[in-house]
Amino acid sequence: TDGPCTTVNHSLSSRCTVTTQVLSARNYFGIFDIPRRRVEPSIVRRAYKALALLIHPDKNRDSKAQAAFKRLTAAHECLSTPASQAAYLLSLPKEKKRNDEWGAG
Repeated sequence: TDGPCTTVNHSLSSRCTVTTQVLSARNYFGIFDIPRRRVEPSIVRRAYKALALLIHPDKNRDSKAQAAFKRLTAAHECLSTPASQAAYLLSLPKEKKRNDEWGAG
């Protein structure tokens, strides 16, 4: 049987895509599609509100919407203040430089 994410309805399809994006993001910055560095809390808040409207389980019938909304909320709480952002950034593994990944440098 077809689940809600296999429907042709573009609106529902985009909601399922966003749900998948939130659940598959490597870190909280990836959820909001913002750079992995300190950002203004207002940017995080705007991104959270936009995603919350799409992912909230009352609005999204995707079976993974509740898990995605919980992760979205955790990301928002973590990145909503400069102090918690700084602590989170320190907890993340260091990113490799592109030159290191390609064996140059």
